[in-house]
Amino acid sequence: MVEARLHDGTTIDVEVLGHGPAVLMPVNPISATGIKADELRAWGVDPSLGRTFMEGLASNFTVVAFDYEGHRMASPAPDTLTPDNITSDILAVANSAGIDQFAY
Repeated sequence: MVEARLHDGTTIDVEVLGHGPAVLMPVNPISATGIKADELRAWGVDPSLGRTFMEGLASNFTVVAFDYEGHRMASPAPDTLTPDNITSDILAVANSAGIDQFAY
């Protein structure tokens, strides 16, 4: 796992899995457990959704996963969350993973 520094100075964990063309995915690569997993299941959501996506794509792609939503919930930046800064954050994630070209 690597870290990316975002526009507001916070850092986010980035996980890279697989080989091939790069795909950046703003999903949580860590499966939910305990009460959180039970709540997700109650709503029909796979508590391992991010991990499932990653593993499903990793045989053909380099998957770069980062929990942007979870990060922003924990580190809100309402005054600076602009399209330019979000783009900057995505590029910071790609750079931290050593990716020059990617799909999002």
